[in-house]
Amino acid sequence: AEVNEGIIKNCIVQSLGDTSSIYLGGITGCNKTQGRIYNCSLTDTITGKAVIGGIAAENYGIITSSELSNQEDPNKTIQNGRINVNTICAGGIAGFNAGTISQIRLNTSIDGTASYVGGITGINYGSLTDFEIAGKSQFVNGSAYVGGCAGYMRNITENKLIIGGTSEVPLNIASTVTASGLTINSETLGNAGGVIGYIDGDNITVQFCKVSGQVSALSGNAGGITSSNTSGEINSCTVNGNVKA
Repeated sequence: AEVNEGIIKNCIVQSLGDTSSIYLGGITGCNKTQGRIYNCSLTDTITGKAVIGGIAAENYGIITSSELSNQEDPNKTIQNGRINVNTICAGGIAGFNAGTISQIRLNTSIDGTASYVGGITGINYGSLTDFEIAGKSQFVNGSAYVGGCAGYMRNITENKLIIGGTSEVPLNIASTVTASGLTINSETLGNAGGVIGYIDGDNITVQFCKVSGQVSALSGNAGGITSSNTSGEINSCTVNGNVKA
């Protein structure tokens, strides 16, 4: 569906797209506020130019594993496959997220020269909860603003956004994160973070994360949790992987 305003469930995505594709999602281009996507997954490769997601290019609604509201599903949706993107904004679940993404076990790798690239979402203004990024062979590669969960994160609401796990069940991130660098008007950007590539603004908390993959920025800054944190809060996180910049 180009636009989803209803319910889509139990679907599997195989290969689609090409190097000129924009606003391309495996299930839908845009998941509207009232849209619900349950237990859908990517198994092969999506290729695109800009705003590419394994499930949705843009998400304003809910993407999760279960229709049971307010209940944690022990069987997270397993997301495999690969995304290749060459210009801007890509995520294993959504290119851009201003809704809710939850209950996902992510094994998707992302490759290419795009900026704003994340394991879950490239640009995140929404909620990411109850997920796992534990594939040791998984990688997230981009040119600038690259993160294991989200490439760039900002909170545009008055409510606090919390990314991570709990003291009992921390968020494990084993993927390798690399920012290769992007030159714009003689300025070279990079920025790679094990969790978030770049945290912009306040009312954002990253908590109870365990990062074990390597984080590298061939240009710009790199951090085990984030390359830059302007005024958010980071607590109870551990980094065991190498960090290079």
